[in-house]
Amino acid sequence: MPVKRRIRWEGSYYFHETVLPEMDYSINPYFGCEIGCRYCYSIYYFKVRKIGYRWGEYVEAKYYLPRLLARNLNRFKRGAVIGIGTYSDPYQPWEKELKLTRRILKILRRRRDLHLSIQTRYPLILRDMDLILSGPSDVGSSIPSLEKRFGEVFEPLVPSPEARLKMLGRFVDEGVETWLYIAPVIPRINDDPSMFEELVSMAKDIGINTVYTDVVRFRIGVKKYFMEALERYDPSLIPFFKELGRRELYSLYNERVKIFREIADRIGIKYIDAAPMMFRD
Repeated sequence: MPVKRRIRWEGSYYFHETVLPEMDYSINPYFGCEIGCRYCYSIYYFKVRKIGYRWGEYVEAKYYLPRLLARNLNRFKRGAVIGIGTYSDPYQPWEKELKLTRRILKILRRRRDLHLSIQTRYPLILRDMDLILSGPSDVGSSIPSLEKRFGEVFEPLVPSPEARLKMLGRFVDEGVETWLYIAPVIPRINDDPSMFEELVSMAKDIGINTVYTDVVRFRIGVKKYFMEALERYDPSLIPFFKELGRRELYSLYNERVKIFREIADRIGIKYIDAAPMMFRD
């Protein structure tokens, strides 16, 4: 089904303070997402706003954002870290045409003290290398799994893990701080320590020095889309996830965190469990 794209010309939102790890504010140029990953916690926001489309079939461009940011640029505290793309990819396909994220970066770069922390899974970000290099910044990407089947079912429109790592490698080569977000970690699907070790080793080889993990979040609306995908991925897991409670989910994840930390220490890469910080959001 084609994606419904809508431009919002007016609005009052431009940024908000955040408790996300190592960030002070967050900016999301888009609401909704054309990518439509079947595990995304942002499905929750669709439910809150009662959007009449399925996740992945509707996206809004906050076209008013550059104007509001220009008017309120002095409201950011000095040296603030601004997360861009914290719940919707700022370089999703529409960005190639719209260049909304690029316009926002240009305005933020008027303040040379602001640190831009950008998360994306699309190599389109390389288009904006000039702006990213013109001030303090870091760039990260999420890769939940190296398994081809996982990508085909849960994130079919996302560039391959290899493409994402190659993208991060370009920023490493330019001296930009880079990081890898191995998330969401889903029990019995992508929590195998051997795959974590392979992925972290690949990250280390290209010069990434920090990896994060976080647990899958079955917020309102998320589990419905996840279970639909699970029908295709492995129907035998459906009874397990139907019975899986929050306490057991976090317990299984925390067991893996201990192993992940040992692996990262052995490989020599900084490891951060983001779950405790994300729980506060």
